[in-house]
Amino acid sequence: CAVIPTMSMVAWGIVADRFHSQKRVWLITKVVSTSVLLTLALPWVYSSFLRILGVSVVAQLFVSSGILDAFTLDLLGQENKIMYGRYRLYSSVSWGIGSIIMGWMTDHYGFEPNFIMFALLGFLMVALVGTKVPDTSHNHTHTIGSDTTDGSIIELVMLALRPRVFIFLLEVIVMGAGMATVERLLFLYLINDLEASTLLCGLSVGINVLFELPIFWYASKIMAVLGHDGMFILAMTCFVVRVYGYTLLEPSTKWFILLLEVMHGVTFACFWVVSTDISKVLVHQTQGAMWRTAIPSS
Repeated sequence: CAVIPTMSMVAWGIVADRFHSQKRVWLITKVVSTSVLLTLALPWVYSSFLRILGVSVVAQLFVSSGILDAFTLDLLGQENKIMYGRYRLYSSVSWGIGSIIMGWMTDHYGFEPNFIMFALLGFLMVALVGTKVPDTSHNHTHTIGSDTTDGSIIELVMLALRPRVFIFLLEVIVMGAGMATVERLLFLYLINDLEASTLLCGLSVGINVLFELPIFWYASKIMAVLGHDGMFILAMTCFVVRVYGYTLLEPSTKWFILLLEVMHGVTFACFWVVSTDISKVLVHQTQGAMWRTAIPSS
């Protein structure tokens, strides 16, 4: 399941670029993925592992969160792209607060209320994007039949095969795979092996988000000092130390997970800022900046 959204985000990014409809593609995929995931609340679904797996796979096929990131980068333009972090941090804030609240709710009222919250917030987001976000950014103008914005999949592939770009993509794949593995298994490890509460799981997310915020806010200054390579090295180092720290935990020391999650905040923010900054540069190396959604989505 971790591989599927990697491919689906790129695919939906290509569709959005081809049809010049970032907003419409995101709205359709968000409604479908949210609706599919809500079926997990049905006893007929959650009583069977195969049905749970099927629902998860289908939902992952409609993941297109990279479209909103690409849209934000497009609005900011080449000169202000480094300010992206100051917008992205609000997503981290909501993620951290939501995780703490959902952890507390699960401990006190069971898991079912989370589905209600997920549905309300998911469709609220759809309503806000549908009514408040413009169909296209002011930086994206397109005339049907114009050669200036005509691109091809071959151009996208050739860009990816450039040595420096290929190495960058390998770094992203390795880091992305490592982070995805931890994110999907950490809560199981905490609850099953360390006997932690779901509140502690939520607090662990809140702590890592807390340390993402200053990095997102001061991204331009940090990048000016460390550069792309320095921020990548810092992200990877923190990730290795954090994961090794997990192996030292026991039920009696499970609360030390909060200290380890500080490093996850550094890893995620540094990795995200560098990836989006490089993606914006790569967009403008394609003909007419055609792949302004597909490249950041990768």
